[in-house]
Amino acid sequence: MTAPDPTALTDLASRTVKDNCPACHRLRWLRPDTGRCAWCSRTCTICGAPRRSTEQQCATCRRSATGRPGRGQCRHCGRRRVLDAATRRCRACTDTATPPSPPRCERCSASRQWAKGLCKRCYEHSPHTVLSRAAGWAKRIPAPPSWWSDLAAHLAEHRHPIYAADVVATTARLILATTTSDPRTLLGHAHNSAPELVGALTDFFRTHGHLAPPPGLADQRAAARRSRRIEATPAPLRPQAERFAHFLLVQREQAQQLGLRPNQLKTIEWAVREDMSHSGVA
Repeated sequence: MTAPDPTALTDLASRTVKDNCPACHRLRWLRPDTGRCAWCSRTCTICGAPRRSTEQQCATCRRSATGRPGRGQCRHCGRRRVLDAATRRCRACTDTATPPSPPRCERCSASRQWAKGLCKRCYEHSPHTVLSRAAGWAKRIPAPPSWWSDLAAHLAEHRHPIYAADVVATTARLILATTTSDPRTLLGHAHNSAPELVGALTDFFRTHGHLAPPPGLADQRAAARRSRRIEATPAPLRPQAERFAHFLLVQREQAQQLGLRPNQLKTIEWAVREDMSHSGVA
């Protein structure tokens, strides 16, 4: 056995460097022409992709050259399978006897579609359900009320979609049964035949001005707000805040007696808040 040539070993050491390979991240002798180790320097002569075998072409190019199907991501199901060269689909998706996969929900993509491109859970929790049901009932009512679309928008914003859709359907049936759309008359019929509608309809009619609040209710709520704001003030400044609020209320009563335009309750509450802020209270 002959000893290795020292000159050849010195030439090899000067041309190669031992470092981490940028492809496999292992400590290897890197080739000067590719900057990679000998294993990662193997590339396909056709497509230039890395290859692991001793052949000159990668597995995909060898399959293409011999007419065999190659592996890849199926265009239909998205899974990595052996694909048909013409359709770029796997065998299961190419087979006509295989039923097509059901379409997925457009919102969560977790379940199959149930209606309107959504699954059952997303459809029942979508505000569009309330609006579409209101539009359907509007076609059945001979003369839809002027507040019908506002009712659907109010319920979709302030109520759960499932409950709001039931309220819309029950209200439409009540209008058809009583042949009236007057808010006060409709509430009277709802107290007798559909008590579950009273709360939602009363809130909507009072919010949109179709039904006046009961006498004294606004004054009671304003007094409660003023009382809470005065109680939040420090004890040394509390008597001053009470006297100022009482002065504004007396001024409001005098303006009503003289036929002048009195201050609104919200204006009085804002003035009390501003007085407290100028006094150093947050």
